[in-house]
Amino acid sequence: MSTLPNEDILPPSIEPKGFRELIELISSTLEELVNYGTHIIQWIGDNPKFKNPDVDVPLLLFARHILQLVDSISILVSKSVIDPCKLLLRSALETMLYIIFITKEKSEDRSKAYLLSYIKYNKIVYTRFIRGTPLNKELQKKIKNDRFIKDGFNPFDQEFDDHLQKKIDNLNEWIDKPYFSETKTEYNRMRKKFKRKPAWYLLYGGAENIEKLAEKLNYRYLYEVAYRKWSNILHASDVMTGNIAASENGKGSFFQIGLGLNVIEVATFAINISLTSYHTLIDFVVPQRKVEFSLRYDKEIKDSIDKIRNTKI
Repeated sequence: MSTLPNEDILPPSIEPKGFRELIELISSTLEELVNYGTHIIQWIGDNPKFKNPDVDVPLLLFARHILQLVDSISILVSKSVIDPCKLLLRSALETMLYIIFITKEKSEDRSKAYLLSYIKYNKIVYTRFIRGTPLNKELQKKIKNDRFIKDGFNPFDQEFDDHLQKKIDNLNEWIDKPYFSETKTEYNRMRKKFKRKPAWYLLYGGAENIEKLAEKLNYRYLYEVAYRKWSNILHASDVMTGNIAASENGKGSFFQIGLGLNVIEVATFAINISLTSYHTLIDFVVPQRKVEFSLRYDKEIKDSIDKIRNTKI
């Protein structure tokens, strides 16, 4: 790498020493949470309760998704890059709600609802890119003036068609299995009732959107203080909060990248979302591991978490 950054915008190191130590503590604590989470995933996968991989896979992959997100947050925190963590936490919070929703009741039905929605969505996506289909003709009209297309980018050819058709055939084979028949009935019932394609978590006593799902599961406060607030960062409708300040000469200026503002808030949410997901999964799949988890938490994680939560910047 030959280009060095402007150090006023992207400093080469985290200072002062006390803050650097806090960053290292948070990053290592999140890493420990992730490491332990890998064992929880193994417990789930090995448990006899999970006998049908076609149905049980959503819960396992939701758990994996949270681990991947928190692991990414740990890496970002180690560089004192905090705002992007909020985007990852928003996804982690949504995934936590999905885990709680599935494990609360009607677990197999709700898992199948997720899979059915996944299949239906991907069939539409793949069909849209196969030449000659009505969806593709509609897409071609919409993108005829697209800059990439005009510059010579062309994703449509026979090889791509054949590749996507194989994917669709696999999805059709999956969705035609007998154990999806009742799920399709429930999906169509919700679609008729709400006059639109339903979110998968609307089926089997769910909710119309994430806000209502959070309220139904008694996590409305978390939705308000985190999910709703961070949506402005996700959509770039707020690139100002926490990033600009008055300079000494009276002109506006922005803070350097890696300043580390809100790192305690991010750490607290990441810890709470991880632990809530872990406890939910353990209670649902392997309750016999609860004591083991509590002992490990007290020995390896608790002191670090308490120190983070009690730190004032």
